[in-house]
Amino acid sequence: MRLILAYCQLPSLQNGIIHNDGGKTAYTPGENITFTCNPGYESSVTSTTCRSSESWDPQPSCTVITCDIPHLQNGYYLPIGHPVVPLQSYGHIIQPQCNEGYILSNAVNKTCTEHGQWSGSDPQPSCTVVSCSIPSLQNGFYLHNGDKAGQSQTYDQIIQPQCGPGYTITNENTRTCTGSGQWSGSDPECIAITCNTLPYVENGHYDVGSHVLPFSYNLSISLVCDIGFKNNGTNEVRQCKFKDAWSGEYTTCIRVTCRQPDAYDHGTYNTSENRYDFESVIFPTCQSGFYMKNNVTKRVCIEMNKWSESKPVCEIFKCQTPIVSNGYVVPSVNIYNYNTSITIQCNAGFEIKEGSHIRTCHEKGTWDPVISQCERKSCNDSVDVDLKAVIAFPSILLFGDVGHATYNANIFYLTRGSTEVTCSPEKKFTWKSTPDFGMIKQF
Repeated sequence: MRLILAYCQLPSLQNGIIHNDGGKTAYTPGENITFTCNPGYESSVTSTTCRSSESWDPQPSCTVITCDIPHLQNGYYLPIGHPVVPLQSYGHIIQPQCNEGYILSNAVNKTCTEHGQWSGSDPQPSCTVVSCSIPSLQNGFYLHNGDKAGQSQTYDQIIQPQCGPGYTITNENTRTCTGSGQWSGSDPECIAITCNTLPYVENGHYDVGSHVLPFSYNLSISLVCDIGFKNNGTNEVRQCKFKDAWSGEYTTCIRVTCRQPDAYDHGTYNTSENRYDFESVIFPTCQSGFYMKNNVTKRVCIEMNKWSESKPVCEIFKCQTPIVSNGYVVPSVNIYNYNTSITIQCNAGFEIKEGSHIRTCHEKGTWDPVISQCERKSCNDSVDVDLKAVIAFPSILLFGDVGHATYNANIFYLTRGSTEVTCSPEKKFTWKSTPDFGMIKQF
């Protein structure tokens, strides 16, 4: 029987070298060979053994060396010409890239070396955030998160335009710092706030002084109502605060009217309407026996529910105590009210010649009838005299006056007493000394 020997063929090795020093092409079981991997490749063993099964154990192989893609803050590494996978093989090249909004510094490519490390040394690539300088805004500024923005803001941050007092923005859209270091959107403009029209007000107008169109920001205007109208109590002064918009609300001028004034004692008005228009005139009067103490002859509606002049005051007429020569009045007081009556009393020997002794306090503080003075009583020869010799007494003697009676001297002569008489308070002649007469004898 013929015996066939087992042997192993010289193995092939990709990416490596078999060390066949003797130039053999077949090996018997139990023989060993060594091998070496090419640069960039590796194996866990360096030798293999031929087995009786005519196979090598272990089968020689060289696997490529790999490098983990390194971390780049705010960026990443991109393989050149190879799939984007976490492990890159020996000889692969990666290129640093920054995320949007970041700028690359030290842009050096890296190569996966035979040692499983990336080539390259410091300075390493880095990604710094993009910065946008705050744009200028004439008559305004930019806000960031509610506060005034600084000199610059970084990528993706947002600013909002804001105008200064007296200006309004043409474009209120926010702006964002882009990856190119420029701001999104267009430049806004702050234009001066003006008002080109005045607020409408019925029955009035607004006083603008010497100002002319267009009216500037913060200009104050004052409401002036037409004659006979009054501000309804709000927004008397308004300001230009926004473009063609004034502060405050719509204002009206309402018609000035007056209610019937309050009643006053001892008098009335010539009319008693419930409402009076502006400049209406009413006339107060006093009752009979009263006069207008404060001289209010008329009242005019001058403001809302306000009359000119003060409230009328009607004072009762008063009469002063009259001075009566040779007499007096009853009752006797210092002042007499209207319609009060007095009686004139004359002293003895005096009298009121004509009319009544009663007087009444009349309007305007006068006495009616006019006060008469007490005059002296008069005596005349109508007084009874029991003397046959007396022919006549004085025709008129006033109280207190002295005169002489006339007697018939052809027949009588005075024997005793006197012919002198006095006018008494009782309007009678009284003898100073009663005379006595004797008769002359006739021959």
